[in-house]
Amino acid sequence: MSRDRDIRDIELPKHALLTTAFLAAGTGDNTEIDGVEFDRFALGSRYQSMDVLIHGNVTLQSGETLTLAANLQDSADASTWADFGIPFTSAVILTAAGAALTLSAFQQRMPDPILLNNAKRYVRMQVTPNISTANTDTGVITATVIFGAPESYPAS
Repeated sequence: MSRDRDIRDIELPKHALLTTAFLAAGTGDNTEIDGVEFDRFALGSRYQSMDVLIHGNVTLQSGETLTLAANLQDSADASTWADFGIPFTSAVILTAAGAALTLSAFQQRMPDPILLNNAKRYVRMQVTPNISTANTDTGVITATVIFGAPESYPAS
């Protein structure tokens, strides 16, 4: 017997990174930003995977680039953190080829979902934006995680 499920039964989106401004070669640029901490035991179900979408907007001068790196951390007590899983290594996600870009939106999805089966109780993202120029280009960045594949589904 097949039972229809609402997508909200199998996915749980969460805001994972406070919106953070960064300035080329200045505040927030090439600096690892800690995301929101999630208690996996308080999410309503024990989710087995997590997908990550990093997004924001940036102003880039002609020929300049925005590079992102990201990783997941876990912790047993929400105070001692260690990297967990395969990181999204530094990659150029936006280039101002030819003309400058003004408030250009960007988004980057991590290539593969992160399996949480062996993660400790608490998890958080870390993101590092990096603009290739100095002092003129600016941006804001945030991230969303989508917890998926719950061990149990709501009763229907």
